[in-house]
Amino acid sequence: MPLIEVKADVEKNRLYMKLVGLPTPEKAVELKSRLIIELRKLKPGFTMLNDSRGLLLEKGNITGMVTEIMQAIAAGKPSKVARVVNELAAEPLEEISTNVGYQVRVFDSVQKAEKFLDS
Repeated sequence: MPLIEVKADVEKNRLYMKLVGLPTPEKAVELKSRLIIELRKLKPGFTMLNDSRGLLLEKGNITGMVTEIMQAIAAGKPSKVARVVNELAAEPLEEISTNVGYQVRVFDSVQKAEKFLDS
């Protein structure tokens, strides 16, 4: 069962997103809806930590919806985006990020990603 967690930390002006499992089109729609709600709580220049270590995303697997989700994030004008990701999802997510036009730093742990965002 896919797990989606999206939370805005207003004090830090940071968006946290955690994705686990194989996303279905229904879960992708749910993620986009929740993401938009949480993004409204933040100011432009927010930072974002995307923990996708448990994401089972393969090239071609709902990439259209993933692109829409990343476009919504980019429209919010993040100042820094950190992603913790597994090898399977790394390439498709990087390709989509590049096409959407926002910079993402990739880390191998949440702690390193948080340190980068806090700097």
